[in-house]
Amino acid sequence: MTLNSIDDTINVVIIGNTGEGKSTLINAVLNLNISMTGVGDPVTQEIFSYKVPRSQLRLFDTKGFEVEASQNTVDAVTQFINKCSKDTDSNKRIHSVNQKVFSSRRSLTSHCVVLGAR
Repeated sequence: MTLNSIDDTINVVIIGNTGEGKSTLINAVLNLNISMTGVGDPVTQEIFSYKVPRSQLRLFDTKGFEVEASQNTVDAVTQFINKCSKDTDSNKRIHSVNQKVFSSRRSLTSHCVVLGAR
């Protein structure tokens, strides 16, 4: 995918542990209070899509990884990414997965995996 057109979309999935600020990050990027947030408690229970206004960026908010059910969340996100990667429309494919992580110093770090367009 070559992003030459204003109509092209960059799709980014935000993943991370419960309560680490995935939805808060999305609200900050959108400059809106659109994604429900909580303090340490799981709020997001499924994958939600948010298009950034006047931008090529679409963010996907996901359920947080929890100790008891993290494999279910990993499986659901993996299934979603695999489904999107098979779409013939490159604007519907996932282009990046960004993991939000808080270190012991409570500073935000980010791990990003960029997925190649096929």
